Amino acid sequence: MAQENQDANFRQEITKKIIDEGLDKVEVVSNLSYYERLLFGLENTEKKNNNNAMELIRSEVLKNVQQVYDTLTRSIDELNDIYSGLSQANLNPASTLFTVKEPVFISEEKTLSPKKAIFYAVLIWVLVEGCILTGVLKFNSFRRKKGSGPES
Repeated sequence: MAQENQDANFRQEITKKIIDEGLDKVEVVSNLSYYERLLFGLENTEKKNNNNAMELIRSEVLKNVQQVYDTLTRSIDELNDIYSGLSQANLNPASTLFTVKEPVFISEEKTLSPKKAIFYAVLIWVLVEGCILTGVLKFNSFRRKKGSGPES
């Protein structure tokens, strides 16, 4: 039960992280469109003013946009790899600790009560006493047979 609860919590956390990364991607895409518009404006201005500063700004903006995009795609790929690895290890049905091979058989085993223990002890004591008595009587009968013979 606890393992199922942990798995559910884990899935919820991973889903939340994926949603957060998706929202970050949306934000980056909107920033990308902003920078693209800015770049378009700079390119138009560059055509009007053939200035080296505009080329520097343009390259800097392109570098920043590409860097943000690469970082975001890398983080999403890493998150997906982590999710896949953990899902394969923790949520794989083949990793269960038991399998059902036959129907359930319910049985009861009663404990040995003190009354039964005393009864069995007395019964064993009587049987042992009977065996001892029988042994003594047999031994005594052999002894008498030896002694009842001719006297020397």
